[in-house]
Amino acid sequence: MTVLRRRRRALAVVAIIAVPALLTGCDVITRGHVEAISVRKTGSTLTVQAHNETVNPPRYQDTDSLLYVADADAIGRVPADPAYAFLGPAGSRVWVLPQVERPNLPWVGWSTEGIPSGFLVNNRIRLRLLRVDGPGPVAVYTTSALGVPTVLFNSADGLPDARNVNIGVHQHANWAFRTPGLYHLRMEVTATYTAGGSFTRQFGLWFQATEDDR
Repeated sequence: MTVLRRRRRALAVVAIIAVPALLTGCDVITRGHVEAISVRKTGSTLTVQAHNETVNPPRYQDTDSLLYVADADAIGRVPADPAYAFLGPAGSRVWVLPQVERPNLPWVGWSTEGIPSGFLVNNRIRLRLLRVDGPGPVAVYTTSALGVPTVLFNSADGLPDARNVNIGVHQHANWAFRTPGLYHLRMEVTATYTAGGSFTRQFGLWFQATEDDR
């Protein structure tokens, strides 16, 4: 049995298993900037890793090797505005790792800045959320300057969800969790090379929503 399968099976009993034991070897991210999905050209192909900027010097790591923690500082309430109904009933609690940097929470985004123009057909990748293992729904969305949300991925209304991401992009979003607990997001990047052939890579991201204060 692979480590990933053991971790998924352990989600059912996470309430009685300490996170450090469950995710042995993972770096726990409680604050700071991380490109959780960094897609870049290496040689004649693409590489998908996390770019961890919470350490000095920053380093590339396997996406599964980081655990992003949304603690009590991430807890908010779903707005009464119907545009936010995808997060759950108005006034209910929700854990959000924010689009805009806050010094006491992880600042999680993605990047295609390392892909040169002309390397991919249409100069873009396809990013998909395939599956969520965890105690509740997950939504990833952006918010405009006027507070209008745009939903990018939402497990509550069915998966997979997919978005095109242009090259040269460095983007942050809100990562929202309705229920405390441990989450594993299974994602995929696909692309087509202009020189011929295609790229497909599946990978995972770990999040924990908790009521604990640090």
